Parts: sequence; C-alpha cells; structure tokens
Amino acid sequence: MTYLPKRFTDDPENFVSHYCHFDLNGQEARDNVWDLLYDYCLLNGVSVLTDLRHR
Repeated sequence: MTYLPKRFTDDPENFVSHYCHFDLNGQEARDNVWDLLYDYCLLNGVSVLTDLRHR
C-alpha cells in the first residue's frame, strides 16, 4: 500500500483534516497554495517547480 492510502486507512478522520482542509489566510495560505500547485504539477507532469523561498 502506498503512503497516502495507508495514512487514510490508519486514521480516516485525521487524514481528511490534515490533507483535505486548507486555511487560505496569511502565511499558511501562501504555503498551502505552493504545495497544491507543486503537487498538481508533479502529479500531472505538466511542469517542474523549484522552491526558491528558503535560499
């Protein structure tokens, strides 16, 4: 079983809370939007993003 399906099987409520709910205010919003865009691009193979925020 891969990582995310295993996490869901182990604790469905915590999984939904952690992976499906996003706070779209302030710094957390900026971080969440970056992660969503990065994951979408990686999953669909449409682009490769490089995170330069911490350099």
